[in-house]
Amino acid sequence: MSEYYPPSASMPLPPGSPGRVTTVPPTRPLLRLPIFWIGLGIFLANFFGAFLRVLLIKDSAPGWFVIGVAAVLGAVGIALVIYRTNGIAWWHWLLMAFCANLLLGAVNRATDVTAIQVIFGIVNFAGLLALIVGAILGAVRSSKQPTATPIGPLLAPIVGYTAEGQPVYGSPDRSQTTNTFAILALIFGFLAGVLGIIFGHIALSQIKRTGENGRGMAIAGLILGYLFVAFWLVLFVAAATSAA
Repeated sequence: MSEYYPPSASMPLPPGSPGRVTTVPPTRPLLRLPIFWIGLGIFLANFFGAFLRVLLIKDSAPGWFVIGVAAVLGAVGIALVIYRTNGIAWWHWLLMAFCANLLLGAVNRATDVTAIQVIFGIVNFAGLLALIVGAILGAVRSSKQPTATPIGPLLAPIVGYTAEGQPVYGSPDRSQTTNTFAILALIFGFLAGVLGIIFGHIALSQIKRTGENGRGMAIAGLILGYLFVAFWLVLFVAAATSAA
């Protein structure tokens, strides 16, 4: 019995057609880099701590004590999850680093001890360095992955029929995966302009090669990143001018 396909359905390309290889969604090298997720967790904890300091508790020692206790409880919860699952995923690294640096920041704000301030500064600098190095390593690993592998017929939509009744196929369906660096570019476009610019350019380069989704997010991250950098340049020039 012959197979029936609705007129609007996608059908496999016929045998012998030139499109019998399909783009395989690339693996995520970034997900296998703990250094990147540890750096990201440290960065986000520092950003969150600055947000709390400015808008919420304003260097209140009891408030920072509560934040420190919450960070400890969060770290214990993540440790229990790791113990139960017998494995460490990327988000485990992210949340553990976030909780650890949030606790260190809370102790720093609550005690105002010089030695702790120095340690806190070193940890945050190391986190930023790990974030950048991890992103570079992820980009290098992604660039070495194959873009296509023969896995069978590629689905293509039917856009019409010839006079002889043969189907006319449209463009093959593209991968529905979203580029990881495009997502990061959009996030860091809001949080840190330089990283948004770096990730945005990496994302556009990978999307052009792999055909993934996320071009709009990458461009938005680039725009936000450049606006972020321009804002700080204008602010720096204005401060220098007023000081002069």
